[in-house]
Amino acid sequence: MDTRHDSFYDFEDKSDSAGLADMPSSPLSSIPEDFELQQVPQDLQNTAMSGNSVVREESRLPSNSSSSVMSNIHIASPDNALLESPLFVRRSERKRKVPSRSSEPADTDDVFQAERIETPQTPVRPFKQRKTSQPRNTRNSRGEKIATASMSHVNDSFVSDEEAEENVLTTKQTDTSRVVKIKVNPQRLGQILDSTPPTPLPTSPFLPSPQQILQMSLDSEPNVLLPASQSAVDASEHDLVALSLAVTRKVPIDQKPSPRGQPEIWAENRHTLCESLTGLYASWQGSYYGKNGVAKAFMLDGNGHARDHLDENVIILRASGSMAKDGENGMKQREDQEPKHQYHAMVNAITQQSPIAVICGDKNSQVLSKMPHKYNSLDWYKATHVWTERDKFNVIKYRLEKLDPDTIAWWVPTHFEPVVELGALGSSLKQYCTSCKKQYDQVYLCGWLCLNSKCEKFWCLPDGSTPDAAQLIYDPRFLKQKTPWANEQAPISFRFPLYTTSAIAGEDYKAENLRGMTCPECGKCNARIKWEGWECSGCGFEHKPKITPLPAASIQDQNYPVTDAYPSSHDSALPHVKISVNFSHNYRWITYRFKVSATEEGEVVHGIANKVVREEVKGPNEMWEHLQTNCQGLVRRELSNALMNSFTMNYGMPYKFIAAGDSLPFTDAPWPVTEAVSRLNWADRITSGDTVRDKKKFNELYLVAYLQDQSMNYHDDGEKGLGSTVATLSLGARAEMVFRPKSFFFHGMKSIDYDRKRMTVMTKDEPLPEFPNYELRKQYLAEIKNANLPEGEEKERLAEMATALRAAYPPKQSCTRVEDWVKLSLGHGDIVIMRGAHLQKYYEHGVSPKGLMRYALTCRTVLPGHLKDSELPDYEVDLVQDEYDGSRIAK
Repeated sequence: MDTRHDSFYDFEDKSDSAGLADMPSSPLSSIPEDFELQQVPQDLQNTAMSGNSVVREESRLPSNSSSSVMSNIHIASPDNALLESPLFVRRSERKRKVPSRSSEPADTDDVFQAERIETPQTPVRPFKQRKTSQPRNTRNSRGEKIATASMSHVNDSFVSDEEAEENVLTTKQTDTSRVVKIKVNPQRLGQILDSTPPTPLPTSPFLPSPQQILQMSLDSEPNVLLPASQSAVDASEHDLVALSLAVTRKVPIDQKPSPRGQPEIWAENRHTLCESLTGLYASWQGSYYGKNGVAKAFMLDGNGHARDHLDENVIILRASGSMAKDGENGMKQREDQEPKHQYHAMVNAITQQSPIAVICGDKNSQVLSKMPHKYNSLDWYKATHVWTERDKFNVIKYRLEKLDPDTIAWWVPTHFEPVVELGALGSSLKQYCTSCKKQYDQVYLCGWLCLNSKCEKFWCLPDGSTPDAAQLIYDPRFLKQKTPWANEQAPISFRFPLYTTSAIAGEDYKAENLRGMTCPECGKCNARIKWEGWECSGCGFEHKPKITPLPAASIQDQNYPVTDAYPSSHDSALPHVKISVNFSHNYRWITYRFKVSATEEGEVVHGIANKVVREEVKGPNEMWEHLQTNCQGLVRRELSNALMNSFTMNYGMPYKFIAAGDSLPFTDAPWPVTEAVSRLNWADRITSGDTVRDKKKFNELYLVAYLQDQSMNYHDDGEKGLGSTVATLSLGARAEMVFRPKSFFFHGMKSIDYDRKRMTVMTKDEPLPEFPNYELRKQYLAEIKNANLPEGEEKERLAEMATALRAAYPPKQSCTRVEDWVKLSLGHGDIVIMRGAHLQKYYEHGVSPKGLMRYALTCRTVLPGHLKDSELPDYEVDLVQDEYDGSRIAK
């Protein structure tokens, strides 16, 4: 099994089996106990070419060792073996002599009987023998201590000519191979399988059916070839196929037992999980999460690979990516998975011994028990192997191993007993590919496979055939091998520490201090919904730290100086946008006009405030400081599958927006709210030329609090039932507000669902001269209007026109992207007014704050009849207030 990225050696694939001299050394050779790239000796290659050579490595030598030692080659007749693997080579990390006990016959007991079968001796060339290392004690499936040799995790290793001359066995020396006949104890195997047959697998002409395999395990004495150097106790208790089926047995989710414990943290939905584990797991859709080339976590839920595996210690999973929607059947792989960023990140996790967090969803069918919550933290894992398999497409697979295998997993059932302990079977079998010269573990019992996706023998058995799905039964020695790490301690707890307040003004508004909370009482993940702090919806725990207000003097940006004079503009607009400028009341009023149809214009007015406006009595400075400490009830509204990233509250007439929320009467609002309504009514009146004071023009105010890095993506304010004018007062940090035509209006194309299929058609909106393909669109619109086609034929013709429009774009011009037409730089105390119903219909705007904290107070007119009777407020929409007239800032 290649524990490194096979694409590191793309250049190797161009060389033949004899030309390895020019190859560079392994990129991992600087790591202790890793080999340099070495050549496989010709006699070993010739033996491997027969299709039956299997190399077993028990440990590794440091790359600077002068030589390495291999034990005898043990050859047995394949007629006596269920798994044909006659050639085994054992490598030790110390000088050793083969202990005499390795040639003694295995003991027998009531569970199995072992017979020793010797092969004719063949002379071999003398070689150096080295002293054996002491075996390490592990436990078998019944918890009894057994001796196993140290394991190797070296991959992509090559044997040099020098090593071959000294160490590789030839035909001058002999030893014996042992074929162990295993008689399985039916009672013991029945206990392991819990008298429940495993999930049926597809049958194949190459292997007996699973039922036949189990029956054979119980009624006969199958032969399993073992290396002479390994104790028969390691694998003789069970037939390997039956053992594999027992280890990988799957139970339907509704039949799974309850777990023995509870997860450290859990969540009811994806967005609370991601917000609470920010920095560790923040993938809102995918299973894998990594950042800057570092693998951090995996989510194991639905849509797993057929050969994914999850037991008490080991996980095998498919890499994420290369998936697409498959109608109503979920996700389906559409292309080969290529070794890209995620693959490289997993290789780094292996070589740098960096733990990876794993989270499990309640739709996962591999986990041993029924998950108690929607999402559950499992544990920290070590990545041990990365490789590529072949299904209909290439699939990248990972093997993960629990970081601390000595702790009992909380997700195992109460009376769970492992089929076999981790490490009890020793290390897996390994073999070199005769084509690409790379070494891989044997993953499946059907035989060794080259796992280099760039090799011509990729996914081929030794006889050249490719396995079908029924043959791919995991080798339990691969599944249950143990990978020691120098440090097996978890780096952090899944329960992140609670945020503590800072005495520095503004620190409370930073994004890293506003993530979700993993409840210290019950472990539930909770997003921060309320402005005042965190509340656990599971157990009721509250954490509401005191926020240090940010004074108005500290929000002054030195890059945008403001004085008593009329301020400068930092806006920009495209050339075809009409611009006019006026000065009054210490505001610079800039009006941007652009067409929304052939005969109508919309306009955006930007009022830029100076120092006089900001410091006015009950002006922006006082409003800003008061809102920070006297504005209760701000919350994050719920969207369809998440929460808004800003905090909001509505006053006056209810405003549904894209997310429903509560509304409060103006009588319950802090004074800056009613002051803002009065100021915005005044600003609309003086910039529109309307001398009639209409107190009812704005009857609603939507207050939004933006914290650091929070923003409002492109949207419009053209909901049905609203007036044609929208006005906003900006307080606090500077922000950028942009306007652009909507894509369907600008490009003249949109996607629709018609007759049970998705299609892109040309729109019937009149184009503007500034839009792409203006003349062609005018021509097509005239054709459609005069054709009088039935609906189906018209949709087909509009789809043909959309195809022609796309083809008419210059090669490097996007047919989907739209450039911003107007960019406003909003400062503290600035006002923005948008006028024109068609402006909201055909144009959209977005807002991106640039500092720590910003308030946006936006007024609209909710028209009569807009709301249903059940949506009408149970209070009077009272606008009684002081009428603002701008007299204190008149100039």
